[in-house]
Amino acid sequence: LLSNAVRFADPMKPKPWVRITSERDGSWARVRVVDNGVGLPEGSHGRVFALFQRLHPTSGDGIGLALVQRYVGLLGGRVSCHPGEGEASTELRVELPADA
Repeated sequence: LLSNAVRFADPMKPKPWVRITSERDGSWARVRVVDNGVGLPEGSHGRVFALFQRLHPTSGDGIGLALVQRYVGLLGGRVSCHPGEGEASTELRVELPADA
């Protein structure tokens, strides 16, 4: 998640940034990775975790986020992608059982 956020920084923005936050909510640990990078094409958030899915011309091989989803699932968690708010372009959320 972090390497994707850094790799897809928007070179047209004077101050690219990545924000990582975490919290515990009952039996869940939540991590959010938000950035103001190039973002994702409209309507593609549902496809971002598909194996070999390349959603940006400069993207890699389409394996990274599929592996993230797979490993988070093996730990009993879930990962999701959302449009960012304000200056943010993308938000990725990971939820894991706090005892994982």
